[in-house]
Amino acid sequence: MAAHKVVLCIQDTTELDSNGQEASGLGPLSYEAQRGMYAHPTYAVFDFARAAGCS
Repeated sequence: MAAHKVVLCIQDTTELDSNGQEASGLGPLSYEAQRGMYAHPTYAVFDFARAAGCS
């Protein structure tokens, strides 16, 4: 990424709710009764003109 002048790192937080499924090692989510885990995907984006279809 150091070769690019600008890099956007786009992040999202998603709850993976496993209620009703047998699984161990899961923690509480936004409601105490929900069990699951959080995913935090991050996308690094550069070369914006090409990605946006601009010339």
